[in-house]
Amino acid sequence: MKERRPYKRKLSCGSVRYYILWNGRQQWLGRDEPEAMRNFERLKRGEPVLSPKQQAASGTLEDFVFKFLDWVHANREAKYLAYRGALQPFCKQFKATPVTKLSIRQVQAWIDRQPNPERSRRAVVTCFKRLVELGHLEKSPLTGIEVTVAEIVARFMEHARKHYVKRGKQTSQVKAFEATLAPLLALFGKIPAREFGPKKLKAVRADMIRKGWCRKSINRNVGRIRQVFKYAVQEELIRAETLNRLKALAPLLHGRTEAVEAEPVVPVSEETVEATIPHLPPMIVDMIRVHRLTGMRPGEVCSMDWAEIDTSGTVWLYRPTSHKLEHHGRTRVIAIGPQAQAVLMKYRGFGPVWPGKKGAFTTAAYRRAITRGCEFAFGMPKELRLRGKALKALTAEQREAVREQAEAWRQENTWHPNQLRHSFATELRKSETLDVVAATLGHSRITTSELYAELNLQAATAVVAKIG
Repeated sequence: MKERRPYKRKLSCGSVRYYILWNGRQQWLGRDEPEAMRNFERLKRGEPVLSPKQQAASGTLEDFVFKFLDWVHANREAKYLAYRGALQPFCKQFKATPVTKLSIRQVQAWIDRQPNPERSRRAVVTCFKRLVELGHLEKSPLTGIEVTVAEIVARFMEHARKHYVKRGKQTSQVKAFEATLAPLLALFGKIPAREFGPKKLKAVRADMIRKGWCRKSINRNVGRIRQVFKYAVQEELIRAETLNRLKALAPLLHGRTEAVEAEPVVPVSEETVEATIPHLPPMIVDMIRVHRLTGMRPGEVCSMDWAEIDTSGTVWLYRPTSHKLEHHGRTRVIAIGPQAQAVLMKYRGFGPVWPGKKGAFTTAAYRRAITRGCEFAFGMPKELRLRGKALKALTAEQREAVREQAEAWRQENTWHPNQLRHSFATELRKSETLDVVAATLGHSRITTSELYAELNLQAATAVVAKIG
């Protein structure tokens, strides 16, 4: 009699399973040929061979968790204690439940009650995913329990804190992502990430509008949320379809939304700057003078270091090692003319040009100093300049009222360092082409320079007077 041989069948998912006709029925043998031949020999010896589905029906949850922990101990020993600690309460809760009878709703409810739900979810999902890969289960009984929005946000922020770093310090992008993702977590942090679609993203955007965020900031923040989901796709936490659905949400358009418009950054007049200077420390005054004469970004002014300034020529060349576009591989070169050189010569030496308490002077300190000078220069009421003990002596409601009134006054009466850059660009645009303006300001696109350089209305009116 001809010996029966195993045969293979290709499943709809593309994987292969080996079977044999045994005692008049189709008998499962394995996922690959070596496993199939081993089980075939067991059948010849009269030993039972169970498929993953039959094993799941007959085995308890505890049996399968122990199989996973054995594999972790043999292959991922460093994570063994973490997985055992997360899965022991799971086994205790569902000890008598067969694997095939596990309820997704019950397991989800158990996960939500844990001190660290994300850790528990990750351990349970990883356990059953590995059991399927090892052939102990045909499919996971918890396919519906997927990564949540909060989990992918946590994974992204872990990545962001390492990625957005310059000179060993985190950039402002980390804080920007934290502020952006707060409404997302508050509204939809606990739902599965695959359920987050355009309508839910629109709800997050509506919450940003209610908070009074400006239109352009909201559009940028929606882009940041998409970036989080893009990272999740890259890490294979979610499918690409989720990200593609989020791309369907159109941006907010000017005049067609309730979102407020941000006030444009305008040049600051010479008179305003000169009125502020008497109320500023000497070093801040010199920083402003250099800023006005070079058109640098505020961060480039504050981080000036003598090691980065080439003083060999008539015009000095400042090449900051850290600047806004360095992560794009671009080099920034800033020309420093005779007038700015005369100011800098007072600080000639080694290290930071503008020394602060801890190394170079910070952009935030530069801005605070100018704001403080404006408060004295333009007569901010004393009752709005309360600080320290005087402010703490007020009630919570009074403190909030003082802060709101002080902020409103500052919006109307103070200026900030970025306006000096706009003033420089506007003056330069009157006599030079946009190519020269872009090169001087360090812009990679001419359209960016157009945003900085205000229109020369004086020249426009002169032309109209001639032809009109």
